[in-house]
Amino acid sequence: AGDGEPGGADDAERLTLSQEETARRVTVRVSGELVSNSVERFSSFVENVAAATRKPVEIDFSECSFIDSFALSRLNAIRKRLKTKKHTFYITGMKPSTRKIFEITKLDRLFDIR
Repeated sequence: AGDGEPGGADDAERLTLSQEETARRVTVRVSGELVSNSVERFSSFVENVAAATRKPVEIDFSECSFIDSFALSRLNAIRKRLKTKKHTFYITGMKPSTRKIFEITKLDRLFDIR
């Protein structure tokens, strides 16, 4: 762990999260690897952003290099929570490899992917 292998202590350091608000939406930019060790920080970040606005929340994955199954599960949990609150939430910028994972798992049918 911590030696550069997935699941290591430094996984959380490989994820950068930022937000940008416009008149129409709040964008959460995900950069790096969204994996089990960093997904809690991601989840809290997105939920805090959503709680602070009624604007649609865009998750921009254009700089996300990897997403693991634990992160997919958490992303689906976030989608469900925001849906019950009638909060608009969508994903943009998916790389073809990430989109393929969503298609294989049939998550592309649940998420608004633009």
